[in-house]
Amino acid sequence: MMTLVQFRVTNFRSVMDSGWIDCDDITSLIGINEAGKSNLILALWKLKPARIEGESMIDILDDMPRHMHTQWEKKTWADCLCEC
Repeated sequence: MMTLVQFRVTNFRSVMDSGWIDCDDITSLIGINEAGKSNLILALWKLKPARIEGESMIDILDDMPRHMHTQWEKKTWADCLCEC
């Protein structure tokens, strides 16, 4: 079984760069409203979804920062999202 030790989310919805986040058996994400906590969790879920359906696919219009849309159309998915 693999264990998540740390992760980093970049260019996903409202998260431009989370920096490396260390994980333990229990990890809490604490922040003000609209800080991007849910988007961090959603990025991890999209990396390895519990079920494969349309909502688990990366959608460039919904999941990438809107102001970077034209730049991301030219890139591959390996250039973005989540590192573990």
